[in-house]
Amino acid sequence: MGRARRPADAWLPERVYRGKSAFEYRPRDGSCVRLAPLTASQEEVRRAYAKATDQRERAGFRGLVLDYLDSAAFAKLAEQTRRAYRRYAVQLVDVFGAMDPDDIEPRHIREWLDVRGAAKSETVANREFAMLGAVVRWGYERGRVKERRTLGVRRFAEEARDRVVTPAELEAFAKHAGPRLRAYIAIRMCTGLRQGELLALPLRALTQPDGVVVEHPSKDRKSTRLNSSHLVIS
Repeated sequence: MGRARRPADAWLPERVYRGKSAFEYRPRDGSCVRLAPLTASQEEVRRAYAKATDQRERAGFRGLVLDYLDSAAFAKLAEQTRRAYRRYAVQLVDVFGAMDPDDIEPRHIREWLDVRGAAKSETVANREFAMLGAVVRWGYERGRVKERRTLGVRRFAEEARDRVVTPAELEAFAKHAGPRLRAYIAIRMCTGLRQGELLALPLRALTQPDGVVVEHPSKDRKSTRLNSSHLVIS
């Protein structure tokens, strides 16, 4: 429990108290941060508190991750990648958040990868490691990290799939799917588009009665016209 407050101090933010000469913020780690003199207004104290807590939030590797998620480089990633990175960030901050980025050594990363791979899966550990590398590279290029400690760490080997889903298996799955999911499966099978590419199709791709026109993200920019009876690639 924190100190008991006087009724006149009920407006003070959490863990902020009157000291001998200033309002003080006392985090749970036992430190003391001077916010403003006792003559300051309530608004001045609240602004100082917001600044102090934001600085603590943005400190260490945790702050590097948060700044990366707010960066233009992150905004340029595909939506599917951004969603995945936000999930991975929770794990990375939980493990490395309190550390200074320059204190994270390859042995720390290797130990985390081994534990994470055994507890979750090696594939998940690899994906989270890829985000760790992206954050460290971003920080290194901006002078926030002195060395790219991830370069000497090997990710887990991943085996490529040695088979594809058969038409019979796909048909059996589709029988238990709703109409929207069946349509989604059919379009993906006909066009070969990835999930993110399919979900990003603009309305102008719907050219009824001709069907759906898709511009494939490849060098030759093939156009695919899909309708209910046939598929034509030109």
